[in-house]
Amino acid sequence: MIAILHGPSLDDGVCMEIGYAAALGVPIILITTDFQTYSLTPDGPCLHFPDPLLQTLATHICRTHRLGPKEPAHGPSRFDRFAARNLRQINTAVDECVRAALHLPEPKPEPPAPRRTGTCYLEPTPLSRPRPEVEDAVRASGHTPAIASRFFAADPITAAQHDWNAALKAELLVADVTGPESPPGAAVLLGAAAARGQRSVAYLPRTVFTHADGREPNARNLMIQYSATLLITTSNDLERELR
Repeated sequence: MIAILHGPSLDDGVCMEIGYAAALGVPIILITTDFQTYSLTPDGPCLHFPDPLLQTLATHICRTHRLGPKEPAHGPSRFDRFAARNLRQINTAVDECVRAALHLPEPKPEPPAPRRTGTCYLEPTPLSRPRPEVEDAVRASGHTPAIASRFFAADPITAAQHDWNAALKAELLVADVTGPESPPGAAVLLGAAAARGQRSVAYLPRTVFTHADGREPNARNLMIQYSATLLITTSNDLERELR
């Protein structure tokens, strides 16, 4: 799989497809021309993407974060020169991606991780404060929660791998999809759940619907809505549905 990502706001549909591919053992090449790097704390390690889970799942990352060289001053207009520099940057990224694709290892699908009965992986949104009512609802329904650890870890890459493994082993996934779009990690894990037939809940306590001619009203990207087993808006409904 070749996926184009450009932060800080990453397309949730692309992130969902990355999770789907990763769960099936498909090699993943990520392309970005983002000139920024990211960290989860002011002094934390720099990451290529706002969520370290993406960096963890990538087989190869093609990052070309600098524009191409400048045209001579006597060349065309400054707008043409700027466009040419952008085009050279994109061509460099494509060339690197092709080279990486030609040298990828053969896909080696992993056998499905055995699921732990009664466990629920909780994926919070990094865009708001923690929601203790979600964990309370999961516990009240009789499930044992495992909560994402990478957002506060000193080593977010290692923690992201731990989160991925924990999510795959859980019987149930509850992902908080609050934000302008579903957060990247939530989208990745919902995609992985869809690939593996894992029951999943997209939790969206503040719903804003969008409307378009010929399409049903939707609160999230339709790929997210269709992949999740349930879309739930209150912790009471969450507890009831999980029982």
